[in-house]
Amino acid sequence: MHALLAPFVTRRGLLFWFRRPVPVDLVSCLGKSDIRRSLRTSDARAARRRAWTLLRAVEEAFETLRRAGLSSDARSAFGAILDHVIDEFDGGQSRWAERAKYRYLIERLVADEPLMPAFDREAAEAPRSTYPNIRPHPEAGPRVTADVAMRTAASRGGAMATVPSAAQPTAGASMSAADIAAMIDKGIGAAIKRAMARPGSDDLLSSRVPAFLQRKTEELGPKAKHLADYSGRIAVFIAIVGDKPIGAYTIEDMHRFRDILDQIPVKGRQRFKTADPLLQIRMNRELAIPFPPIDPVTVDAKYLSPIKTLFSHLEGLGVIEKSPLDGITSKRMKGEDGIAIGPSEERLPFEPDHLAKLRKIADQKPQSSPDRWWIRVLPRTGLRLDEFAVLSVFDIRQIHGRWCVDLLHLDNGDPAHRERRKELDVKTSNSRRVVPIHRALIEDGFLDLVEARRKRSGERAPLFPQCKPDRYGCYSSALSKRLTRQIDEVTPDRRHVTHSTRHNFAAACDAAGVPDSVRERFLGHAVDETAVQDGRARPRGSRAKLRRRYGSPIPSREEMDWIDRLQV
Repeated sequence: MHALLAPFVTRRGLLFWFRRPVPVDLVSCLGKSDIRRSLRTSDARAARRRAWTLLRAVEEAFETLRRAGLSSDARSAFGAILDHVIDEFDGGQSRWAERAKYRYLIERLVADEPLMPAFDREAAEAPRSTYPNIRPHPEAGPRVTADVAMRTAASRGGAMATVPSAAQPTAGASMSAADIAAMIDKGIGAAIKRAMARPGSDDLLSSRVPAFLQRKTEELGPKAKHLADYSGRIAVFIAIVGDKPIGAYTIEDMHRFRDILDQIPVKGRQRFKTADPLLQIRMNRELAIPFPPIDPVTVDAKYLSPIKTLFSHLEGLGVIEKSPLDGITSKRMKGEDGIAIGPSEERLPFEPDHLAKLRKIADQKPQSSPDRWWIRVLPRTGLRLDEFAVLSVFDIRQIHGRWCVDLLHLDNGDPAHRERRKELDVKTSNSRRVVPIHRALIEDGFLDLVEARRKRSGERAPLFPQCKPDRYGCYSSALSKRLTRQIDEVTPDRRHVTHSTRHNFAAACDAAGVPDSVRERFLGHAVDETAVQDGRARPRGSRAKLRRRYGSPIPSREEMDWIDRLQV
């Protein structure tokens, strides 16, 4: 493409310019021997991209002129249109609009039709998709020459004036140059308004959902845990906002959607036996003691996130310029007193009395049950519930002379470790880690459980065979529901969940003075590239970066010893 564009792109001072000689047979039509326009950039790559766009438009215009056999008046109008289009062709959204106007007017000139059909206000205000093939109204007023009309419009800088319908001249009436310009502006403005929609933006949202779901299935796999959420959440969105053309959704629609989500009661579908969220809200309000609404984290993660992903997908396809959901989150992220809730308040660690009560409940469970061990293991290791549910006997082994939970299985040539590494489906790459086992956990008999499972079922046996995968391959699904009921017995605060045990672990690390890098490694978090000094964030030193990049992913013995200082 560089060689093709070389004759048409030149540099003048700091900027690149486009120049295309007009073919000899068209010079008399356009009244000029070449077309020159600044590309308005000093970047060579951007200049070539813009020049390619302009070249295609100009070549199309030349071919249209050759086929049309237009009158001299229409040719002059054509030249004025082409000048205006090229002037604004490198704009963002205006590029689409000008392209639509260009095609609309050229088609009418080629067909020898009036530039301004009879204006139908109701039709102009009705939602339309891409520019239509407009035909003149049978009772259109007297035609005006394209030359006069376009020169009048061009003299006004191409502005799309808005003229009230009352000011429209009636058919057959004498019209001034200003009336002609206003009518052309109004007609073109209506066409541009319809043409602003990008290709495909007039499609109903529901028509694009199957292809989107198919793409997500290919990306995530047919058994992905959250794949089924998409179709359900999209159905909720359509039930609330409606099934509209994609380009018709507005930010106001998204705010309304968000505001309604903030009112949906917890377990509304099960309690009120309806999938209609609006009906759930109304029935909940009629109760003497309404059920609480779903929490803000659920609104953002479970309801808004799938719809954001859908509109981001459509944005990537070019159907819309920008997702109308960008930056929209639950309004209830702020407390009722108007004070913003920080990230650390979205999930709270369990209080000491909560832990004691949960351990008392766990003591009533069978010795080998995950329900018995979760409250002992998670607060002392920082494991996620998913990681806990898939533990294998093979994951509990000695490293540097002490017992650890190995979710890393560093490939040292042993095919068993390589195979186990493939089996572990962890959240992120940083989740592949080694966590030393707390001395108190060993005293509780955790290693005895591991040894019993090894003797009964072998080295590769699952530690908790009761945890079975659901249809999405999630091993903790049933366990999570049981534990949620236990937590509800202990505390009514919905910010206390199974994930709160990781907050307990992080708080215990802070209280024991565990270095941030060690704590983040135990938790499976990415290490922040900045350090706080004198109250300001500063880049970490090169030595720290080198240690992370070239150091061992397995904690040293000294780093492992920090675990025994935790008071949990």
